[in-house]
Amino acid sequence: MNQILIGCPVFDRGWILDEWFKHSYQALINTGLNGGYVFVLDRRSQADLAVIAKYLDVLDIEIVFVKEELTAYKRDWNPSRYEFMVYLRNTLLSKVRELKPDFFLSLDSDILVHPGSINNLIESVDKYNAVGGKLYMSKGRHHPSYAMLKRHGLHRPDCSGIMKVDVIMAMKLMTPSAYNVDYRVHSYGEDIGWSQSCVEEGLMLGWDGRITNRHVMEKKYYGLKDGRTAWCDI
Repeated sequence: MNQILIGCPVFDRGWILDEWFKHSYQALINTGLNGGYVFVLDRRSQADLAVIAKYLDVLDIEIVFVKEELTAYKRDWNPSRYEFMVYLRNTLLSKVRELKPDFFLSLDSDILVHPGSINNLIESVDKYNAVGGKLYMSKGRHHPSYAMLKRHGLHRPDCSGIMKVDVIMAMKLMTPSAYNVDYRVHSYGEDIGWSQSCVEEGLMLGWDGRITNRHVMEKKYYGLKDGRTAWCDI
């Protein structure tokens, strides 16, 4: 049995998946844990499947195929996209629950992780049910990947340490108590809905800002040099 699984829904990420595997696998190896991968795809995602197929003989990989075409996975922030993302992420969590790892790292397929990042998350999750990782977006701006829920929306104070938060987003290490919580629709996105459900069930969410990871976001930013994450310049 794998002690840790890493995964996400994947669509139109053939341009970055090789780098995603390279960085996530190095970070996984550095933990010393048995690990594997789990993805949600549709069979028409040929570019994504071609990349993943290269690793099937050397890595432990589970793929859940959905009938729906994943065109709605593209970034167009609207309610129907959030509903579809809830469906995809809950499909992924259902598979994770079958496999019963000690940890599940939900890691979006356009994120390049620092070699020490997963180790840090495992260390800090000891006090929480799930912990988010620090991300810099390749658009050149810092948009913290966590939030505190306030009456008038989300408050995102900057932090370089470890702290309790209300919301964690695109990169989060979950213990079983957390990956047994379903995603749900929220006007700010499915990660907010999932985080709210966790808090309502009495779970503790943390954020580890000690290491910065890179959230590339879009293909046009793929080759962008960024001094904040120079360790992964591609």
